[in-house]
Amino acid sequence: MADGLNDLAIVPITSSDNNYFLRKVTGLKIDKTYSFKFQWVLEDGTLSDWSPGYQIATPTENVPSAPSVTVPTTSTGSIPVTLSSFPANAKRVDIYVIGGEFGTGKVADYFLSAGTKSIAVAGGSYQVSLITVTPSGINGDPTNTFTINVSTAGETIQAPTNPNGFSIDRVLSGIQVNWAGTYANGTFTGFEAIKIYVGNLATATVGSYKEAGVMTGNNVKNAITIPVDGTYLRYNQPVYIHAAAVNKNGTVGTIQANVASDSLGARSAIASDLADQIISNAKLVDDAVTAAKIATSAITTTKIADDAITTPKLVANAITADKIVSSAITADKIATNAITAGKILAGTIDVSKLAAGTISVNNLEAGLITSTSYIRAGGSTGARVELSSSNISGGPSAGFYIYNSAGTAILSAPLTGGLSITGGGSFTGDISGASGTFAGNLTASNGLFSVNNGILTAQSGTIGGWDINGTQLRSTGSNYITLNPITPRISLVKTVADQFGGAGTITIDPVEGIKDSAGNFQLTPGGILTLTGSITASALIINGSNYINSSGGFSLGGGIMTYSGSDILVGANFKFVPDANGMYPRIINDDNDYGNSSSVSINTNGELTRGRTFYYGSNVIPGSGNTSRAVYNRATNSYQTIDFVAGDIWMTVD
Repeated sequence: MADGLNDLAIVPITSSDNNYFLRKVTGLKIDKTYSFKFQWVLEDGTLSDWSPGYQIATPTENVPSAPSVTVPTTSTGSIPVTLSSFPANAKRVDIYVIGGEFGTGKVADYFLSAGTKSIAVAGGSYQVSLITVTPSGINGDPTNTFTINVSTAGETIQAPTNPNGFSIDRVLSGIQVNWAGTYANGTFTGFEAIKIYVGNLATATVGSYKEAGVMTGNNVKNAITIPVDGTYLRYNQPVYIHAAAVNKNGTVGTIQANVASDSLGARSAIASDLADQIISNAKLVDDAVTAAKIATSAITTTKIADDAITTPKLVANAITADKIVSSAITADKIATNAITAGKILAGTIDVSKLAAGTISVNNLEAGLITSTSYIRAGGSTGARVELSSSNISGGPSAGFYIYNSAGTAILSAPLTGGLSITGGGSFTGDISGASGTFAGNLTASNGLFSVNNGILTAQSGTIGGWDINGTQLRSTGSNYITLNPITPRISLVKTVADQFGGAGTITIDPVEGIKDSAGNFQLTPGGILTLTGSITASALIINGSNYINSSGGFSLGGGIMTYSGSDILVGANFKFVPDANGMYPRIINDDNDYGNSSSVSINTNGELTRGRTFYYGSNVIPGSGNTSRAVYNRATNSYQTIDFVAGDIWMTVD
C-alpha cells in the first residue's frame, strides 16, 4: 500500500509532546474541502487499516475593496499612476489600461508596494483603472475609471522656425507663391503650417497686408495662388509676400517680411491667354469698349460698315468728302460712346487690341462665365481648385477637385460618382441618404470608437438603460445590476429599502459563490451552505433551533431528540428498542463476542446498570436452573461456556 503521509506531502513540525505527530499540509486552495485518512506504518513495514475519513474546509479570503489611486487628466509620453497605500492582504495591484496599444483593455503594469508607475505610451486618449489581487488570485473591486490624454513623447515641439526659399510667379489675375519647404536653420520639428500674407509694402506694417493662405506640406515644395483683390494685390503694381511658421502647439512665429516680391504684381490678360476671336459681340456689354480702349488707326474704312456713320453722328456740314484726307479720322476724333457693340464687326477686336487690365471680374456680366473645357482657380501645381466636365490630357480630371499647397488632392468628386475627403473638419446638421450602405471601416481620430468588419468597439456608452465601460456593465437607477468581467462578478444592488425589503447586495462570483452583503446566506463553489434563517421544504424544516421532518415523527432541537418510530439503529450492532408499551427501551449491543465489562445499559425496569452484555441467540433466561451459557468466541472460532455473574446483561433474540 502507498504511504499515506508521504502522499499528502506532510511537512514535520517540532513539538515538545512526543505522543503526537504534528504535520503541516501545504499548497491547499482557499474555500475548498479536503478529505484525509491515516494509517500506521509498523516497524516491520506492514500497514494498518485506514482510519476513518476526516474533512477539513479551508477558510475563505475576502474580496478586497478598490485601492486608493491618483491618475492625472493629461501627460506627455506616459501614463503616471500613483498608489497612495498598498492594500492589506494583497499580492499585487494590477494597472488596467484601455486604448492605444492596449486595445479594449490589458494589464499594463502592477504594484507590489505603494508608489508611482509611469507607463510609456504613444499619444492619445486612454482609460485607466486598478484592481487588487489577493495571494490566492482573487480580483477585488476595480477603482473608478480615469481618463487621461497623453501627448506624443519623443517629438520635440520647437518654437516656430523662420522659413525661406520663397518665390513668385505672375499668373493671370493673380500670383502664384512657391515655397521650397526649407528653413533658415535647416529643420523645424513640430511643424504644423506656414501662413502666407500678401501686402502692398515691403515692411509688414499693420494695415498693409492680409493673410492669404497656408502651406501645409513640410520639407516639400508647396504652392498657392493668390487672386487680385484691388488693395493688397493689384495689376501691374508691386506686391510683397510675408510668411510666419506655426508649430503643433498652435504658436505662430514672428512674421518674416518680404520673403518674396514682384514689382509688377498680378498679370493682366495677354494674347496667349485668349484664343483668337474668343471675345465676340455677345460677350461685351453695352459701352464696354470706349474710345480710350481703341488703338490709333484701329478703325479703318474697311472696318466701318456701310451706313454705320449716320447724319445724327455728324455736325451739319462738318465733314465733306473733300475735307477728309487719308488717316484724318483717328481715335481722338470719335466721341465717347459713338461706337457701340452693334457697330463692331464680329472678330474685329482680338486680345492684341485690348489694353492691359481691360477685362477683369468687374467687367464680366454675372452668370456668363462658361467653358467647354475646364475652370481652374490657382496654378497648374500646388494649391488649386479644378472643375472639369471631361478628362483633359495634361490637365484636370473630370469632376471637382481641391488640392493643398503640396499638390495633394484633399477633396475629390469625380463625375463617375463618389466623394473622397482627406483631413479633419466639422459638420453640423443631419446626414441622411435615401438608400445605400456604409462601406469600409469607421474609426474616430482618438481611436476610442471604431466599426471594423461589422465589429463595434467603443470605450464606454449607454445602451437601453445600461452603462458600459472597460470594467463593468451596469444598469442605471438607484437599484442596479453590475457585471464585472475582470473579477468576474455579478452584483444585484438595492440601495433603497421599500415595501419589498431592505437595502442590500447579492453577489455571484467563482470564489465566494452566491452570498448576501449582510452575511445571512452563502453557497460556496465547494458546496458549503451557510444560513442564518430557516429552510422550509415539502418534507423537511431546518432552522436555527430545530431539525423537523414534515410529519413530526422526528425532531432534534435543544439537545432533545424525538422519534415516533420503532427502533433506533446506531452503527451495525447498537440499537435502542422500546418495549411493547413504548417505554423502558432496551439497549442491544450485538458484539458477537464476550461483551464489555465497562459498558452502561438500561434494564427493563428502567434501571441503569453496568456489566457485560451478551448476545446468545435464544430465549433462555438466566436463573437458578440456568447458571451458564455457551457463547461463541470469534477470536478462537469456538464456543466457550460463560457463567452468569451478577450485573451481567443478557439479551435474547426472539
